[in-house]
Amino acid sequence: MRISFKLIMFALVLGFTPAACDSGPQTSLGASLSVTEAQTQADELRAQKTSIFNIYSLSKLIEHHKLEHGQTPSKLEDLAPYLTSDGLYEFMHDGWGRGIFYYSNSADYTLICFGHDAIPAHENNASPGGYSRHLDFDADIIMINGNWAQTPEGLDRPF
Repeated sequence: MRISFKLIMFALVLGFTPAACDSGPQTSLGASLSVTEAQTQADELRAQKTSIFNIYSLSKLIEHHKLEHGQTPSKLEDLAPYLTSDGLYEFMHDGWGRGIFYYSNSADYTLICFGHDAIPAHENNASPGGYSRHLDFDADIIMINGNWAQTPEGLDRPF
C-alpha cells in the first residue's frame, strides 16, 4: 500500500489520529448528530483542515521563493520549480477543490480560503491571531505574511 508523503505530513502536522477522527461529531451545543449530519460535518472539517494545511504549505514555499529571489512570487504558479506539477496543483486548492486566493505586492502576501460558501466574509475582522466560530464551515481562513490572521476556533494551526 502506497501512502503519499503529503498525506503523512498532513496527518502529522494537523495531529490526525484514528481516535481524533472518530471523536463523535456533535453540534456546538454538544447534542448528538444523525449519521448523515455527522458524515457531512466530518467532511467539512476535513475540508477546513486540508485548506489550513495547503495555505501553510504555500506560505513556506512563498517564504523560500522570497529568500531566493528577494521578493514574493507574482503568482502561485511561480512556485512550480519547488514541487511536481501535481503537488503544486493540490496545494493551490482548498479542501473544497477551489483555488486559494493569493495576493502579493512583491514584499507582502495574503493567502485566503473563502470557506465552504466561497463568499468573502467582509464582516469578519482579520486581526492577527483571530478565530472564527467553531464549526463555522463558511468562515474564511486567512494567512498574511506567514502569520495566521483567521482560522476556525478549535482547529490546530501548524506553525
